Amino acid sequence: MPQRVSLLRWVVLLSILWVLDHYLSQLRHHQNIKLLEDAKEIDEVIMQEKTLLQKFKEEEHKLQKTLVDLNKEISQLSRGDNSKQNKASLEKIVPCKGFPLNTVITQPPLCTPKKQGSSQNKLPTFVFVAGVEGSGHHALKDVWWSLERSGVKIKLIVYDQVFHSLGIENHASYHYSSVRKETYIKNMKPLFEEARKTGATVIDAQNSYPMGKGAGSLAHPDLIMLNELDGELYNLHVLVMFRDPVNATLSAVRRFRNDDEYQYKNSQFQARMVSENLAVINNALPVLPCNRYMVVSYEKLIQEPSSLRAPIAQFLGVPSTVLKEGFKKLTPREPKPDSPSVANDRKELKAFFKDHELLWPLLAGKKWC
Repeated sequence: MPQRVSLLRWVVLLSILWVLDHYLSQLRHHQNIKLLEDAKEIDEVIMQEKTLLQKFKEEEHKLQKTLVDLNKEISQLSRGDNSKQNKASLEKIVPCKGFPLNTVITQPPLCTPKKQGSSQNKLPTFVFVAGVEGSGHHALKDVWWSLERSGVKIKLIVYDQVFHSLGIENHASYHYSSVRKETYIKNMKPLFEEARKTGATVIDAQNSYPMGKGAGSLAHPDLIMLNELDGELYNLHVLVMFRDPVNATLSAVRRFRNDDEYQYKNSQFQARMVSENLAVINNALPVLPCNRYMVVSYEKLIQEPSSLRAPIAQFLGVPSTVLKEGFKKLTPREPKPDSPSVANDRKELKAFFKDHELLWPLLAGKKWC
C-alpha cells in the first residue's frame, strides 16, 4: 500500500512537470513570435522613415531650385530689367492679388479678427461711411431712406463736427480731431445710449475727409479712435466710398466754385487734400474688424448699382429686397464733356495721382503678396 501511494505521488509530480514544461514551451513560442512581429514592425517603421526622408530630400531640392529661380528673377528686376516676361515669371513664383473692392473683408491681414462679447449684442450698430470729399456720399442717401421706409429704425447723422470731436463747428482753430478718448465718449455716448433704448441703427452718412469750411487735411474723423470705441459704445461697421481720385477732386472743386468762402479749393489744393486723406483711410483699413467693413467703388455703384445691392445688404445685415427701392434711384450717368480748362486739370491730376497712389496701395488696388 505505501508503495502505491509513493508511485502515485511520482505520477502526479511527473504530470505537473510535464504540464509546466509544456506551458513554458508555449510561452517561449509566443514570445518568439512576438519578438518576430516586433522586429517586423520596427523594419516597417524604418522603411517608412527612409521613404519620408527621401521625399523630404526631393522636396528640399525642389525648394532650393525655386529659391535659385526666385533670386535670379529678383536680381534681374533689381538691375532694371522690367520686361513683361520677367514680371510674369515672378508672379508665377510669388502669386499676388489686389485688394477686393465691393465685398465684405473677412480675412487677415486686411482686417483684424475680433471676438464678439456678450455685451456687444446689446450695443447699437454704428455704420460709418468713410471717404474723401467728392467720393459720392450723397449717392447713398436714398439707400438709407429706403432702410427707414422698410421699417428699420435709423438715426441719420448728416454733418456733425462735434460728434467727431472736431471742436467748434466751422471754427478754423479746431480743425483737427481730438486725441483724447474721453472726449469722444463724452460727445458720442448720449446719442448711442438713446439708440440702444430705441433699437435704432446709427448711420454717419456724410462726414467726409475733410469736413468743414476752411478745413485742412487734419479735419476728418479718426477711424482708429472709432475702432477703439467698438464694443464699448457701439458695434462698428465701416463702409468706405472710393472714387477715382481725379474725379473726386474735380467734383469737390466744381461743387464750391461759385462760393467765395471756398475759393481756396482749386484743383491743386484739393489734389493734395485727397491724396493725404486717402493715405489716412488706407492705413487704417487693416485695423478694422473682420466681417464688418467693405470698400465700395463709386464708379461701379453708379454704373452697375444692381450688382452691389446684395453685398451692401449683407454688410448691413438686412435682406436685399429692403434696399430695392433705394437702388432703383441709382441710375447710370453719362459723363459730361470737359471744358478746355477742366481737361487740362484732368491731365495734370492723372499724372499727379499716378505718382502718389503708392501712398494708398490697398485702395489703389496694388498687388500684395
